[in-house]
Order: sequence, then C-alpha cells, then structure tokens
Amino acid sequence: SGPGNVSHLYTRRADYRDFHLRMEALIDGNSGVYFRAPFGPSTPINSKVGTGPPTWVRGYNAKLDKSRAGGLLIDNLPLVRARETPMTPGTWVTFEVIAESNHLTVKMNGLITAEFTDDKRRYNKGHIVLQHRRAVPQD
Repeated sequence: SGPGNVSHLYTRRADYRDFHLRMEALIDGNSGVYFRAPFGPSTPINSKVGTGPPTWVRGYNAKLDKSRAGGLLIDNLPLVRARETPMTPGTWVTFEVIAESNHLTVKMNGLITAEFTDDKRRYNKGHIVLQHRRAVPQD
C-alpha cells in the first residue's frame, strides 16, 4: 500500500512460465501480484470480460489485500478464495507465488492459502506485475 491511485509495475520480460516468487509485503490496502499476464490493461473494471474500455490487467492474480489476502483470481474472477486471511492488516508477511506448468500455489507465512490446477491452461507465460492500490483510511 501507499499513496496514489492504482498502478502496475510490469517486468520487462514477458516469458515467465514456471517460477517461485518470494517477497516480503506489508498488507494494508488492496493489491496483488499478477503473473503470466499480457502487457497492458485489457479488461474493464467492474464489468464482464470483453466489454467496455480496457482498464484492468488480465492473467492470474495472487491477492495481497486485507480482505482476500492469499486468494487467487483469473481475469479478476475468483478461482480460489482464501479460507481466512492468515494475517492481521498492517503487518509484514512473507508472500509466495509458485507456478509449475498448470499448477498454481499461493502461500502466506509458509501456509498454503490457495492451490489450483488450471486444466484449461489459460495463461502459459507472461509478465509478473506488481499491483499497487492505496489503502483507504479506516475510522
């Protein structure tokens, strides 16, 4: 989280297939890590895929936010919702995304929070994208 509106930081490479990404993250807003993503916005926010102007990143999305942390989405649609958020908002966590062929795993603090095998193999390679969305102050 941090100041500013929604933004996305793409890797230069667009050929990430199988990888193990491990990072330390402060969970405070609504962010995530997209992976195997095509470059640029291509899906409209708050509408069905393929309608409206392109404004949303496509690909798999490992959630890093206080309400759905550890979940997994594709094209902004839920694949696996985390059973419970395994952390307290405002704390640092170890966050991992593991992509091995069509098997996808998300871990927080060493615990598997989402695991999915995509039999449709919708995204086989692409960018890794860090999503930033500012935290909304809570009263």
